[in-house]
Amino acid sequence: MFHAILRYIRKERGITQQTLADDMNLSVDTVRRWESGKRKPNYEEILNLSEVLNVSTEVLFGGKEWKNERLSKELSNTLNLLHSYKLSSVDIIILVAMLAKMAIEQTYPLSAKDYDILRILLDRTDEALQEKRER
Repeated sequence: MFHAILRYIRKERGITQQTLADDMNLSVDTVRRWESGKRKPNYEEILNLSEVLNVSTEVLFGGKEWKNERLSKELSNTLNLLHSYKLSSVDIIILVAMLAKMAIEQTYPLSAKDYDILRILLDRTDEALQEKRER
C-alpha cells in the first residue's frame, strides 16, 4: 500500500521521480524501487519523505489521515460537480436528501465510500441550514 500512496501523492503534487530523488539526495532508482514496492524506505528516509511531500508519516502509510484526505478530495470533487451543474444550495440540499432517502430505503445501493460522502454532505447541509437559521 505504501508504494501506491507514495506514487499517488507525488503525482498529485506534480513532482517527478527525479525531482523527489534530487530533493532527498537519493538516486531516482531508489524512488522507483519504493514506488514499485521492491524496496521500502528506512526510518530516516520516511521522515525525509514526509517533510519533502509535506504529509504526515501516517498519511504515507495509509492511516486514518490518508483516508480522510482521500475522502475530503472525493467530497470536494462531488461538490464541484454539483456546482458545475449550476445547482442552487436548495437544489443540492434536495438532491442530498433524496440520496439519503434512497439509501435508507435501500432502493439505490451505495458503497461504503458513498455512505461516507453522503454523511459528510448531510453534515455540511445541516451546518449550512443552522447558519441560515442563526442569521
